[in-house]
Amino acid sequence: MDTDSQSDYQRLLDQVVEPGPAQVREWLQQANLTSSALIAGGVLVVQPFLTAPSLDLSAVISVVSFSVAIPLLAGLILVNREEILGGRRASRNRNPLGGLHAAGTGRWNLT
Repeated sequence: MDTDSQSDYQRLLDQVVEPGPAQVREWLQQANLTSSALIAGGVLVVQPFLTAPSLDLSAVISVVSFSVAIPLLAGLILVNREEILGGRRASRNRNPLGGLHAAGTGRWNLT
């Protein structure tokens, strides 16, 4: 890079700002909405398995996946709600793949 492009790059980096509290609050509310939708979908998918007389292996995997994912998503909603109301960030690594894994196994079993 020549010095002009380096100074342009540095100027762009200086313009990047951290998200404000309102933006973070909006992201947390959107995450809560997404988690709520995954919980609702999980309940709808697991519901037929609860009254089934016997379950094959794929159905057992689906029920166990949802039984783990639904409480984790509910806990994420509670933590996000605390962050919204308390105005402080919790230090954690967010991983939405748990809910997607459960949804994928449920879909696999329905086909």
